[in-house]
Amino acid sequence: MRLLLSLPLIVAVLFSSAQDLNGIWRGKLIQEAGGCYPEYNLELQINFIQTANTITGRAYDYYDTTRYVKLDFSGRFNATTKRMVLIENNLMESKIPVYCVPCVKTFDLTWSRSGGDEVLTGESKGREFGSNKACPSYKLTLK
Repeated sequence: MRLLLSLPLIVAVLFSSAQDLNGIWRGKLIQEAGGCYPEYNLELQINFIQTANTITGRAYDYYDTTRYVKLDFSGRFNATTKRMVLIENNLMESKIPVYCVPCVKTFDLTWSRSGGDEVLTGESKGREFGSNKACPSYKLTLK
């Protein structure tokens, strides 16, 4: 009988500690030397399937409303370490100057709570679209 009464409590605790990563996360990409702009805005639209720990979504890198890149991504989330790896895999749209090249990135991010805010922090590395040349790496914080 005690086991039956304890089971709902255990299930409630397990589900209440899970992160809801779904939604729009925004922040800045601060680039090392060598890119088009030293700082970009970044928006990740995350769809998290908790039962499979999988993530899909869209990334928008933009300098302003006329200069941007839009990509699809997929990835995984480790609930124990609070770490996610997102890999951009499809360049959907690019409106950047001709002297710039879109960078297809892999994000290595960690979820945490800072004050009352949920935060994703980490870095990204990538390759220029259409080649194997490395892009400058980025440090980022998203809320």
